[in-house]
Amino acid sequence: MKIRLLLSCAFLAVFQSACVIIPVPHPTERSPALQGRVIDAKNNPVQGAQIELVNENAHCRDGFNRLLVAGAQTTTGNDGSFNLWPRYNVHLLYYINLSFDFHWPGGSYWTRQVKVSGENFNSKTFRIDKSKSGNIGDLVVTPNQSVTRD
Repeated sequence: MKIRLLLSCAFLAVFQSACVIIPVPHPTERSPALQGRVIDAKNNPVQGAQIELVNENAHCRDGFNRLLVAGAQTTTGNDGSFNLWPRYNVHLLYYINLSFDFHWPGGSYWTRQVKVSGENFNSKTFRIDKSKSGNIGDLVVTPNQSVTRD
Protein backbone atom coordinates (compact mmCIF):
# COMPACT_ATOMS: atom_id res chain seq x y z
CA MET A 1 0.00 0.00 0.00
CA LYS A 2 2.86 2.38 0.82
CA ILE A 3 4.45 1.79 -2.59
CA ARG A 4 1.16 2.58 -4.38
CA LEU A 5 0.81 5.82 -2.38
CA LEU A 6 4.43 6.76 -3.11
CA LEU A 7 4.00 6.14 -6.85
CA SER A 8 0.75 8.14 -6.88
CA CYS A 9 2.43 11.08 -5.14
CA ALA A 10 5.37 10.94 -7.57
CA PHE A 11 3.00 10.88 -10.54
CA LEU A 12 1.04 13.89 -9.22
CA ALA A 13 4.26 15.84 -8.56
CA VAL A 14 5.47 15.25 -12.10
CA PHE A 15 2.03 16.02 -13.58
CA GLN A 16 1.65 19.30 -11.67
CA SER A 17 5.12 20.53 -12.60
CA ALA A 18 4.29 20.45 -16.34
CA CYS A 19 6.66 17.54 -16.91
CA VAL A 20 6.02 14.85 -19.45
CA ILE A 21 7.72 11.48 -19.39
CA ILE A 22 7.28 9.41 -22.51
CA PRO A 23 8.37 5.82 -21.81
CA VAL A 24 8.61 4.73 -25.44
CA PRO A 25 11.87 3.34 -26.88
CA HIS A 26 13.04 5.61 -29.70
CA PRO A 27 16.23 6.42 -31.68
CA THR A 28 18.11 9.68 -32.16
CA GLU A 29 20.88 10.20 -34.70
CA ARG A 30 24.33 9.83 -33.14
CA SER A 31 26.14 10.64 -36.40
CA PRO A 32 25.04 10.95 -40.04
CA ALA A 33 26.25 9.04 -43.09
CA LEU A 34 29.47 10.65 -44.30
CA GLN A 35 31.67 10.19 -47.35
CA GLY A 36 34.91 11.92 -48.17
CA ARG A 37 38.50 11.55 -49.29
CA VAL A 38 41.85 12.09 -47.58
CA ILE A 39 44.56 13.61 -49.78
CA ASP A 40 48.01 15.12 -49.24
CA ALA A 41 49.13 18.63 -50.26
CA LYS A 42 50.01 17.36 -53.77
CA ASN A 43 46.47 16.02 -54.30
CA ASN A 44 47.59 12.37 -53.93
CA PRO A 45 45.16 10.02 -52.15
CA VAL A 46 46.21 8.79 -48.70
CA GLN A 47 45.60 5.07 -48.26
CA GLY A 48 45.14 3.56 -44.78
CA ALA A 49 44.37 6.78 -42.90
CA GLN A 50 42.27 6.25 -39.77
CA ILE A 51 39.07 8.29 -39.70
CA GLU A 52 37.29 8.85 -36.38
CA LEU A 53 34.28 11.00 -35.61
CA VAL A 54 34.54 12.96 -32.36
CA ASN A 55 31.43 12.63 -30.20
CA GLU A 56 30.46 14.15 -26.87
CA ASN A 57 28.49 12.60 -24.04
CA ALA A 58 24.81 13.56 -24.25
CA HIS A 59 24.57 14.73 -20.65
CA CYS A 60 27.28 17.36 -21.25
CA ARG A 61 25.67 19.10 -24.23
CA ASP A 62 25.44 22.42 -22.37
CA GLY A 63 29.20 22.90 -22.90
CA PHE A 64 30.13 22.45 -19.25
CA ASN A 65 32.24 19.45 -18.24
CA ARG A 66 32.32 18.25 -21.84
CA LEU A 67 33.30 14.62 -22.16
CA LEU A 68 34.56 13.79 -25.65
CA VAL A 69 34.27 10.14 -26.67
CA ALA A 70 35.24 8.13 -29.74
CA GLY A 71 32.61 7.93 -32.44
CA ALA A 72 32.33 5.90 -35.63
CA GLN A 73 35.65 4.81 -37.15
CA THR A 74 36.91 3.56 -40.50
CA THR A 75 40.02 3.45 -42.69
CA THR A 76 40.54 5.01 -46.12
CA GLY A 77 40.79 2.78 -49.20
CA ASN A 78 43.32 2.76 -52.05
CA ASP A 79 41.85 5.94 -53.53
CA GLY A 80 41.84 7.74 -50.14
CA SER A 81 38.06 7.59 -49.88
CA PHE A 82 36.02 6.62 -46.83
CA ASN A 83 32.38 5.93 -46.12
CA LEU A 84 30.65 5.96 -42.71
CA TRP A 85 27.10 4.72 -42.19
CA PRO A 86 24.72 6.62 -39.91
CA ARG A 87 24.76 5.61 -36.24
CA TYR A 88 21.90 5.91 -33.76
CA ASN A 89 21.36 6.08 -30.01
CA VAL A 90 18.50 4.03 -28.58
CA HIS A 91 16.60 5.63 -25.68
CA LEU A 92 14.04 4.07 -23.36
CA LEU A 93 12.27 7.27 -22.33
CA TYR A 94 12.01 10.97 -23.14
CA TYR A 95 11.62 13.55 -20.34
CA ILE A 96 10.28 17.02 -21.12
CA ASN A 97 9.54 20.02 -18.90
CA LEU A 98 9.32 23.77 -19.47
CA SER A 99 13.05 24.48 -19.14
CA PHE A 100 14.86 21.38 -20.47
CA ASP A 101 14.46 17.92 -21.92
CA PHE A 102 16.56 14.78 -22.16
CA HIS A 103 16.58 11.20 -23.42
CA TRP A 104 17.48 8.28 -21.18
CA PRO A 105 19.94 6.64 -21.51
CA GLY A 106 21.70 9.62 -23.03
CA GLY A 107 24.12 8.22 -25.61
CA SER A 108 26.53 10.47 -27.49
CA TYR A 109 26.31 12.93 -30.38
CA TRP A 110 28.68 14.00 -33.17
CA THR A 111 30.49 17.31 -32.54
CA ARG A 112 30.93 17.93 -36.30
CA GLN A 113 34.63 17.08 -35.97
CA VAL A 114 36.54 14.42 -37.92
CA LYS A 115 39.94 13.26 -36.66
CA VAL A 116 42.32 11.91 -39.33
CA SER A 117 45.48 10.09 -38.23
CA GLY A 118 48.13 7.84 -39.75
CA GLU A 119 51.81 6.90 -39.72
CA ASN A 120 53.10 9.09 -42.54
CA PHE A 121 51.36 12.37 -41.72
CA ASN A 122 50.48 14.62 -38.81
CA SER A 123 47.14 13.89 -37.12
CA LYS A 124 44.58 16.56 -37.81
CA THR A 125 41.05 17.31 -36.65
CA PHE A 126 38.70 18.91 -39.18
CA ARG A 127 35.61 20.93 -38.24
CA ILE A 128 32.82 20.15 -40.71
CA ASP A 129 30.50 23.00 -41.69
CA LYS A 130 26.79 22.42 -41.05
CA SER A 131 26.01 23.05 -44.70
CA LYS A 132 28.02 19.95 -45.65
CA SER A 133 26.01 16.82 -45.12
CA GLY A 134 26.69 13.46 -46.68
CA ASN A 135 29.77 14.16 -48.81
CA ILE A 136 32.24 16.28 -46.83
CA GLY A 137 34.75 16.49 -49.70
CA ASP A 138 38.55 16.33 -49.51
CA LEU A 139 40.43 16.43 -46.21
CA VAL A 140 44.03 17.59 -46.81
CA VAL A 141 46.76 16.27 -44.48
CA THR A 142 50.40 17.30 -44.14
CA PRO A 143 53.15 14.64 -44.42
CA ASN A 144 55.51 14.18 -41.46
CA GLN A 145 58.68 16.18 -41.85
CA SER A 146 61.89 14.55 -40.61
CA VAL A 147 64.26 16.90 -38.82
CA THR A 148 67.98 16.35 -39.44
CA ARG A 149 70.88 18.02 -37.66
CA ASP A 150 74.28 18.67 -39.19
